[in-house]
Amino acid sequence: MEGIINTNAFDVPLVNTPGRLGIVNGRVRMIKPKGFGPWPVIIPGENVEIFYGNQRIAGPTVIDDVQDLRVMAESIPSESRFEITVSLDKMAVTLSVTFRPGKQYQLVDAQYTRKLTVQAELVKEIPPEPIDPVEVLKYLREHNLSGQVDYKEIMQACSELKDGEYVIARGIAPRPPIDGRVQLVCDFMTRPISRDDRERVDFRERMLIASVEPGDVLARWYPPKLGTPGRNVYGEEVMPRRPKMGIFKAGRGVKLIENGRIAVAEIAGRPVYRKGVLSVNQQIIVQQDVNMATGNIKFTGDVVVLGDVTEAMTVESGEIVDVKGNVYHAQVRAGSHIRVGAKLIGGHLMAGLMHPGLNEAASVLGRLGKDVLKAAAAVSQVTESKKGQYLAQDNVGLLIKRLFEQRFPHVPSLFAGITEFLKSLHADKELMQDNEDLKTRLSKALALGQYFIGAGPLYLESGAQLEQAAACLLELKDRFEALVDSSAEIIAGYCQNAQLEASGDITIRGPLTYNCQVSAGSNLVMYGECRSGEYYARSSIRAQTVGTGSMGVTRLAVGEGGTIRAAVLNPGVQLKIGAIPYEVTTTMYNAEFRINDGTIVARTFH
Repeated sequence: MEGIINTNAFDVPLVNTPGRLGIVNGRVRMIKPKGFGPWPVIIPGENVEIFYGNQRIAGPTVIDDVQDLRVMAESIPSESRFEITVSLDKMAVTLSVTFRPGKQYQLVDAQYTRKLTVQAELVKEIPPEPIDPVEVLKYLREHNLSGQVDYKEIMQACSELKDGEYVIARGIAPRPPIDGRVQLVCDFMTRPISRDDRERVDFRERMLIASVEPGDVLARWYPPKLGTPGRNVYGEEVMPRRPKMGIFKAGRGVKLIENGRIAVAEIAGRPVYRKGVLSVNQQIIVQQDVNMATGNIKFTGDVVVLGDVTEAMTVESGEIVDVKGNVYHAQVRAGSHIRVGAKLIGGHLMAGLMHPGLNEAASVLGRLGKDVLKAAAAVSQVTESKKGQYLAQDNVGLLIKRLFEQRFPHVPSLFAGITEFLKSLHADKELMQDNEDLKTRLSKALALGQYFIGAGPLYLESGAQLEQAAACLLELKDRFEALVDSSAEIIAGYCQNAQLEASGDITIRGPLTYNCQVSAGSNLVMYGECRSGEYYARSSIRAQTVGTGSMGVTRLAVGEGGTIRAAVLNPGVQLKIGAIPYEVTTTMYNAEFRINDGTIVARTFH
């Protein structure tokens, strides 16, 4: 059989062997597949770049020729950079430095495998270079930044290789002025008689009124001193504010001597210092009830009523009103304290206020002024970020309108409410008489109101207008507060269906306060039960038992940062601190409420 070819030898099947890739000494090697074996796949790992042909690959890729394959480990250069910013008031320059080390990687050898994930390992970290302080100083010169440059701080920031912010230059702050001030020499306070004053004391019956004799020194005035200008970091002059005069004027019974710097009493009586005017007031005593027989009482000094004030009668005093008996459905107004020894049924008591509602109005104006000032800062921040870009007037108005809608939605409604009150003040001829300054401020505030209600914000052109509006509101708030005697108090016994307003504290000592409207410029204290009605105090409310659970709604409210405390609170009582409401749902004992992180929280006191 020699010479015969075995044809079956060509029928033997080839072995199908897969292709494989490996990394040897930092280079990719390939063993091609045999037969119909699958071709190898390469996968880029972290810190590795792979190019196949001229294209960068980001995922698994089939390789048929390693000649077209380029595999590189990343090399990240180190970074040292700085940034210089100027504070909004242009009084400080801050240097911010950032240092990032560089990184050098190399490929990791890998055994042959059909699917090769290329990995790289860190072999070297390159430290960042220090920043050249000359570059920082060059930047300061190019941008005309000067002032008191701290070269030591610059050297430290550039050489420590640590991220941070450093104040490297400061302007020279203006030296503030010394305000003129009034030093009150004698005792102006009216206070309850202590046990040292008399052997037997009934705190509900008598108060000790401060008094002076002719020739007594009442006050001394120290004139103001101007401040000195400073300079900001651009070398521009920064003027100090103007000093406040803080001067006093002489009223009835007072004489100024020593070129107006010392005030002395000319007559005996009660010394008073209100709205910058020093005076000595005398007193009248009504020996009976105030009724149709006596007529209404109106006096600039103290008024003492030994009987009652009866229905529909009025007692007005420039100073203290002390009613030893009851007040029935009558009006009592005092420039200072009011005391009702027995019951208050109906009627209206107003102490230390020129007009009803001034306390709440001053609080609302203060809140509006602060919120409008915050809005002005936000608008300035946005416009500053777009510096160099054109921002149309209507775009600014739209920005302001959206800002109020999103961050200060309560501002339009507060403006609408306060506008009605300001109109009532403006129409009060008695209050406006010889008070052009207040009249002008009211007119200005009323004109501003149209820019904050409805579509009004669209007509605003800049954040500077908001700053001017905020200044106007806060000045009017200060003017309102100047119209009241901040220490004026009301002290009464049992109260029912009455209205009480005081620029200072209100104290109700009787067993029950029922269905009253109460507004205190400082603190409200109720020793007995409080049922139905609305009760407001700027600082705090202290009560024994509040609410009934069935008869009417009892509402207690204090200003921002105020507190409410009660021994017993019944369900249904509505509380409010600032603009945040809270309703009592279960009976609570010895509870005190205050604001914490934007919500009302209660704690137990002992």
